[in-house]
Amino acid sequence: MYGPIIGGALGSFGTFLAGIIGFYIARLMGEKGALFLLGENDLERANQFYEKWGFLAVALGRAIGGPAEYLVITAGLTKMSPSKVIAAVLIGGVSSSFCMAYLGSKASDNPYFAVISAVAMVVILLAIFKFLSRKAQ
Repeated sequence: MYGPIIGGALGSFGTFLAGIIGFYIARLMGEKGALFLLGENDLERANQFYEKWGFLAVALGRAIGGPAEYLVITAGLTKMSPSKVIAAVLIGGVSSSFCMAYLGSKASDNPYFAVISAVAMVVILLAIFKFLSRKAQ
């Protein structure tokens, strides 16, 4: 519809805006809100996870789409720095938006290629995260 350039730019803007709004709404809730939503034990676990894996989790979450909002909102409830969240949202969201816009522009010519490529991207990103998490342990 828009092509890979305009479609990628619009997708990038939308995913960036959604991520930052979600992050700051959660951040505005403060510690009381985080404790209410997560509880003390889970908040501590989330802080530990996001301290170690936050950037990668948010970036990959943005890239694969599914858990994107959950991850960025939870990041807002933790002590993860806004600059790391912004960078992760940009890296994951911009790269996937342009890839998906390109695949979408090719889907009318070869829909199987577009679908298989999109699924392959998700599988590869999940494999990278799993590999990096094992390597760090």
